[in-house]
Order: sequence, then structure tokens, then C-alpha cells
Amino acid sequence: MRIREFARHSVTVTEPAIVNAYIKEREYLCSLDTDMLLAGFRETAGLPEPGERYSGGWENTELSGHTLGHYLVALAQVYAKEKSGDVKERLDYVLSELARCQNQDGYLFTSGSEIFDKLEQGGLVYMPWYTMHKILAGILDVYKYTGNETALEIAKGLGTWAY
Repeated sequence: MRIREFARHSVTVTEPAIVNAYIKEREYLCSLDTDMLLAGFRETAGLPEPGERYSGGWENTELSGHTLGHYLVALAQVYAKEKSGDVKERLDYVLSELARCQNQDGYLFTSGSEIFDKLEQGGLVYMPWYTMHKILAGILDVYKYTGNETALEIAKGLGTWAY
């Protein structure tokens, strides 16, 4: 048996409970405030923040930015299924803002790079590489499903910085 990937838009789900769950998930994703998800990135880059970070949860911990990574993956998958203009606009906006936040050396995160220095020196920090992975995975999925060239440039920069 050969396993191969297939396009998301080639699948039609008809089970009412699953269709309902998809609709609810899409509504939830589109209800999130992208400026609040971007606040930590803007703060780290020294840019004005049009919104505050989400309170509670990951966004006020060393896992800040993790949520945006998951958000980008999920929204990119919605776009892959629907090719919806409103979803593409959200993704394009987030990626353009991330590009503004990215340092010249490629660094892009919700806290300064000293968190990685601390980890490399044996200090206790809470999973910055895992969080970076989530952010990068989201950015790469946006590129994969939308062809957004800004996403690819951001990913290249992050790869250069990590290297």
C-alpha cells in the first residue's frame, strides 16, 4: 500500500456533527484578535502595540508566541480547504506584521534572544525552541497553503538566525 498526501479541498465532509465542529472552529479562529496575538512580537521588536497580549494562558509566560504558531497552522488549513478571501486577508496581515517585527539577523520571537542564551548556558527556561518550532511551523504552513512569499522570507530569516 502506498500512502500519499491529498489536497484538503478534495475532501468533502458530510457528517453533520463534523461539519458543525468545523464551522464552530472556523468562527472561533476568525474571532481571535490578531493584534493581541502579535502584541508580544511587537513589544520585543520595539514597535507600537495596537492591542495588549491575551491575558492568562500561554501569552503571559515564556510560551508566548506559541498560540500564534498554532493559529497560523489552523487558519492556513482552513484556507487550503476553502480558498476564502477573509482567511487569506487575516493570514497576509499577520505575516506582514511578523515581517515588520523580524530583526535584521532573522530573529523573531516574543522575548529577547537572551532567553536562548540562558538556555544554552544551562539556565532554566521553559521550552523556547519548542515555541520557536510552533511559530516556524505556522509560518511554513502559511507559505505551503497560500504561497505567501513573505512567509517564506520570514522562515528563511529564522532559519539563518537559528543556524
